Amino acid sequence: MMRKNMDWSIRAPRYHCGMPFQATGCAAVVFYGKSGAPSKASWVWSPPLPHNGSSTSSVQPLDSSVSTPTSSTEGGPGTSDGSNNWRAALDGTSTALALLKEVAGMFSNVPYIQAVAGVITRIIEIVDQVKSNKGRCVELVDKVKAYARIVFKALQRIGTSLEHSLVEELKEDLSDIARVLESILGILQATFASTKSARFTRLLKPDDILRGIEEQDRRLDTCITAFQLKASIVLRTGTSLGAPLPPLDQPARRAHRLHLKPQIMHGRNEEVNAIVGALSQQADTGVSIAVLGPGGIGKTSIALVVMHDDRICSKYRDNRIFISCEAATSTDLVISDLALALRVSLEGVREPMHAISAQLRKAPHLIILDNFETPWDLPNVRPDVENMLADITGIETTSVLITARGSQYPAGVKWTRLLPPVGPVDLDSAMTIFREISGKMDEHAVKLLKAVDCVPLAITLLANLAAVDGETTEALWRRWGGESTGMLEDGPESRLGSLEYSVRLSLSSPRMRRNPDALAFLRVLSLLPDGMYPSTVVACEKVLPGVGNVNRAISTLLQNALVVMDPHNSLRVLSPIRLFIRARYPPTPDARSFLQDYYISLASQGSVSDPDIRAQLTQEVGNIEAMLVDALHFGARIGQVIEATLNFAHYTYTSGVGSTNVIALAAETLGALQSKNSSTETSILPLLASPIAHAQLGRFRFRWAKAPFKSLNIDPLKTLRADCFGCWGQLLSRQHQFQQAEEKYTSAIQLHAQCGDVSGQAYDLHNLACLYMRQLGALEKAKATFVEAMALHEQINDQAGKAHDLMGIGQFHLQRSESKLAKAIFLEALSVYGILKDDSGRASALDNLGHVSLAQSQFGDSEAYHTEALSLHRTSGNVVGQAGSLAGLASALLLRSRFSEARVMIDKAIALRSPICDAGHLHILGRILIAQSKNEDALRFLNRADELHAEAGDQLGRAEDAHYLARIYLQQPGSSSEAERMAKTSLRCYKEAGNTLGQGNACSTLAQMDIRRNDNSGAVQWLNRALQLHHKTNCLVGQATDHYLMGCVQIRMARFRDALASFNQALDLHSTMGDRRGEANDKNRIAEALFRLGDTNAAMIAVGEALAMHIQINDICGQGDDFYVQGCIHLERSQLPESEKMLRQAHKLHTEVGMAFHQGLDLASLSSALMEQFFLDPLWDQVPVEVREDIEALKCLDQAITLLESTSGAGDAFRCKVYREEMRQRMRPPEIASDFDSDEEVIN
Repeated sequence: MMRKNMDWSIRAPRYHCGMPFQATGCAAVVFYGKSGAPSKASWVWSPPLPHNGSSTSSVQPLDSSVSTPTSSTEGGPGTSDGSNNWRAALDGTSTALALLKEVAGMFSNVPYIQAVAGVITRIIEIVDQVKSNKGRCVELVDKVKAYARIVFKALQRIGTSLEHSLVEELKEDLSDIARVLESILGILQATFASTKSARFTRLLKPDDILRGIEEQDRRLDTCITAFQLKASIVLRTGTSLGAPLPPLDQPARRAHRLHLKPQIMHGRNEEVNAIVGALSQQADTGVSIAVLGPGGIGKTSIALVVMHDDRICSKYRDNRIFISCEAATSTDLVISDLALALRVSLEGVREPMHAISAQLRKAPHLIILDNFETPWDLPNVRPDVENMLADITGIETTSVLITARGSQYPAGVKWTRLLPPVGPVDLDSAMTIFREISGKMDEHAVKLLKAVDCVPLAITLLANLAAVDGETTEALWRRWGGESTGMLEDGPESRLGSLEYSVRLSLSSPRMRRNPDALAFLRVLSLLPDGMYPSTVVACEKVLPGVGNVNRAISTLLQNALVVMDPHNSLRVLSPIRLFIRARYPPTPDARSFLQDYYISLASQGSVSDPDIRAQLTQEVGNIEAMLVDALHFGARIGQVIEATLNFAHYTYTSGVGSTNVIALAAETLGALQSKNSSTETSILPLLASPIAHAQLGRFRFRWAKAPFKSLNIDPLKTLRADCFGCWGQLLSRQHQFQQAEEKYTSAIQLHAQCGDVSGQAYDLHNLACLYMRQLGALEKAKATFVEAMALHEQINDQAGKAHDLMGIGQFHLQRSESKLAKAIFLEALSVYGILKDDSGRASALDNLGHVSLAQSQFGDSEAYHTEALSLHRTSGNVVGQAGSLAGLASALLLRSRFSEARVMIDKAIALRSPICDAGHLHILGRILIAQSKNEDALRFLNRADELHAEAGDQLGRAEDAHYLARIYLQQPGSSSEAERMAKTSLRCYKEAGNTLGQGNACSTLAQMDIRRNDNSGAVQWLNRALQLHHKTNCLVGQATDHYLMGCVQIRMARFRDALASFNQALDLHSTMGDRRGEANDKNRIAEALFRLGDTNAAMIAVGEALAMHIQINDICGQGDDFYVQGCIHLERSQLPESEKMLRQAHKLHTEVGMAFHQGLDLASLSSALMEQFFLDPLWDQVPVEVREDIEALKCLDQAITLLESTSGAGDAFRCKVYREEMRQRMRPPEIASDFDSDEEVIN
């Protein structure tokens, strides 16, 4: 038997989303870039090992007839018996020391030879004391002994056969060798030293020692190579007879072994996958690929990761060869390394490449030539190097991968795929690299990463610094401000250990040395943080002092990857390179002056509305700021620079991009001049003939068009400084830094008063009043300040200034919910702006009229006003104004239930202000998301808006955020107390601000909470108060909401006819306003009232209309409400299957949008439909009792109780409990049911 008196269709109402938008104040106006790894114990360092062609292999004997025995590495493919003979020979320490002593005696008066001899002796003496990494250290000492024989045999030959003075030719090389040997000695001593730091390193950072060994190993190779080349020349040219030179011993290069794969790699998947994809193709044809880019960018790491990729290992197996060309200064050296790696003997071979080619044709090989620029950059050997590369790449079974600094491909090779030069990693990858190395990550670390443009080598070096115990990223950031790239080094200078050393390598390349214009242009380019755009390049081509051929200079820089071309065709220098050049190679005074003049001229056009000029300003913001700062520091034309700064401040304000750095420095500079009693002539501090138009502030839409100075008593220096403070305050206000802005305005007022600048005082007061409008309890103070400003504007007959003040007074009345008076004032201001042909002022007035119309529920008018304002803002290039108009349009569209269009508008507004985050825009976005039943997203954006309003001290903005947050919390399980707290907070703030409309809205929300709690009398009191306030402010949307909620209360009180009347009143108002969602919700409630009155047919028609409207506006929650009512009507008609179907659909939709309270009501009614179907089964009483207790109907009821209790639906939950007990009693046998005295006993 169906229970006709069930109340499951009585729902607490959903608050209508269409609250009028309130202007919350014044609305008028990576991966890492080397084959090594950071110094951290958790790392296994993977150095470029000499066994397979590193710099060790670059050492060539002066007489090729001397055999070169091979050292053994355990498990290495080059092991041979000869290696043991070589080691045994080297262990003849007494022989080595005897030779050393002999040569030292020959050159007893040559200090640098004595230095080499002394340090070698000490190295040999302490080798037995080595404790950590002993095997590798002994191997390095063996190499030192062998190289000692090379050096001292050459010196012995010079000492016995030639003039001793010839040794001066080798002074630089011997000094370099001495320095490397000193570093080796230091590393060896660190392995057994008893100091605390040494023990700490050995215990926690053993990889640091290994890393140092490998680095010095490579440096020693390089030094010995250079020494051998010079010694060979000295010996040949110094001999009178043409007799062949005696051979110089040379240690054989160690056997080839693969480099290890870098353990930390992020941000290079795209590059690696592209290369691996090409190399791993199944065809037996060779592949040729080059990895190009600047130093420290990660080319070697990419190559190593490719080499160890599973697909590459599967195809090439042990035939993967890695050759480091870092010290290879000739084709012969590269060929020799390659032969050694392939275990091809070249003894007696006339054509080495033939032997190598034969070996390569036996099976697929992958040859990686790292740092290929070393041999290829040398002009005298480039043709030979390119021919050699062409020979190797021409072998069908061989694939070649080269890495090289620069962006130019070697000629003569058919490259399989032309990859773009490698660039920095993305910020997320950079953060991951930094975190994995240092174990730290915070805002200071992010600043450091951005400062180095996410260049992998710089990231690694910074992370190593941060990894030091006790070091903080904040301290490193402070160091960066003073040391810049100088702090980016880790141990001895090398391309992988010092960023500055890496840059110097690129600067000293042969191509750079051949074209001096390249460095001269780089010096100029490094002044520009955002790079040089094509228009600036054109200007430089005409007359850049000190650079003869700009285009050729650019070409050279691109080839060396010292500059890059970005997607906008602008030339950029990566930050680490740019900072190094600025510090070490500043431009000439003439070149600097040229660039300053160019950007001063551009900044001076900041108040121009021409779209092309504004587009260029937008593009060049960072460069303009940098060059204005540079001019203030280094320039002599202070007046011209200050005027350009003030004009550029106008652009910064209206565009919303840029910083306060320049205007702050301008004020500081002028203050310094004043403090020195400067006698600067007025002619170099020109007054502004067309004064800067200070853009709109806060929520007002107006600008400061200061009248020209007329008084001859005005101090131009002081008044310019006052203007700077005024502009500074405006920019701070735009950035929501209101406290600092107030300080600047106060300073500006004092200075303007001191120099008798009435116009300046008036605008300072006006801006100060705008700030007061944001403060709770300061409305009257704001109005008084506007009136004071207006009096001054009238005194000097400044009609534009008077119109601005009218706008402020109009906002005062709008905030007091006196919309009629506000509208009249805005219309008056609009008329003045029209007379003055001030389009920017007109746009501001129109936006404010749009806000008034919104408050008066005239949504169509609001949309029209904002649309017209948007057009004017676009014409004047006011980006911030455009964002404000778009936000106003979003609010109007929201209240007309055009949610998708509203979302598009607010997204555009947010994009225009990016990266600045406007709290008001986020607030509107949150409201749109509420309307779309996306409460989780809405909660996130509204909380962020509240944070921003709190930071800005905007209490009225926080009140509005709290108002909508309360509505979200009301729908969330367990958040009813937070919802009430938020609602009461908003009401208190609205009262303090004297905002009548806001108070009415808050009262409506509190009424909804009482309805949910089943406190009908409390709800009626709140609604009567809300309705009175909404009538007072002529807010139709508020009145409609109040009537809607009153109808909900009346349904709960069983006053169905009164409820029907209330819903019809709400429907009339929503129809008048064009609020489709409001109409749909009203029809849904009308259907419920008709259903209660027994007219199910009329109810079904009404709910059908509601459903059609909810579908039209894509309101998922509204559709769920409609299916719910339909289910209840079917239940009333005993159409149980239809009822079940509708209620399940309602539950599905409400679950989709997370409406927990509504889900509870759906389940409660569904349980009734299922229960009645259970009892309709004639055999229901034969079902075992334990099975009856587990039927779906009771499960639904239990879930409903849980959901309703968690969302403050205590009254509905209680009724569910009563019904549940009645059903259980009904299902129990009579003898069991009699044991229960009452429902209350079980319920309690």
